[in-house]
Amino acid sequence: MYLKSKSAPNAFILRSANPASSLQFSNKELHYFEVEVETPSMQASKKISTYDFNKTDGFTEFFEHLSLQNKPWSDVKLWEPLERDMSLAATCSALGHVAIKVVLKEGCSSEDSWSLECVLIFDFGMLPSFAHDAKKFYGK
Repeated sequence: MYLKSKSAPNAFILRSANPASSLQFSNKELHYFEVEVETPSMQASKKISTYDFNKTDGFTEFFEHLSLQNKPWSDVKLWEPLERDMSLAATCSALGHVAIKVVLKEGCSSEDSWSLECVLIFDFGMLPSFAHDAKKFYGK
């Protein structure tokens, strides 16, 4: 089920097939946004620097590329910002179930560090909506 976020204006939210799991992007600034991952067993949020020498930092292109797939694919589609403190890796099963693996990292070179990894599942037919909402989130 895909629902629009009501928690923050100008938010882009992806709700997993497990309705208690979600990935939300909000508070977009010039080269930053906030991301929040929530599952039944964990929650994490982080401010992500997205500066990547182009107006959309590759973020909207990632979702646009996914939406242009006309059938399930076999490789991994990856987006990560320049600082590599987050990544989105999308795969698709032969049945059209899209898995987006979300990785968040904080201070991985220090003693006070953490990382989170989870996989959210979506239906293939949701990808065009994701691309539309990603562009809207970036003001395109």
